[in-house]
Amino acid sequence: MQKRINNRRHRRIEGTVGKVFILSMIIFFLLNLIVPDKKMSEEENRMLAAMPKLTWSSLTSGDFMTKYESYLAEHEGGIEQPGREQGRRGYSDRQR
Repeated sequence: MQKRINNRRHRRIEGTVGKVFILSMIIFFLLNLIVPDKKMSEEENRMLAAMPKLTWSSLTSGDFMTKYESYLAEHEGGIEQPGREQGRRGYSDRQR
């Protein structure tokens, strides 16, 4: 009897965690669609990656996913992500 109750409770918790995870993924996806993209990084003084065009050939060759990953790395939720150079600069400043 106790094992069955624990089993139900465990399934309920797993269901809740799964729903929260899926809801957060949907919110993140919608946030990326709604927030306008920045074209220029003021901190790094460079142009940011543009949203790649989705074509059948770019999808099958893997080119779209490569470009989309770099686009997402720089535009996550409208928040500008610092580049590697900035991280290296901070590390070398701390070593002095």
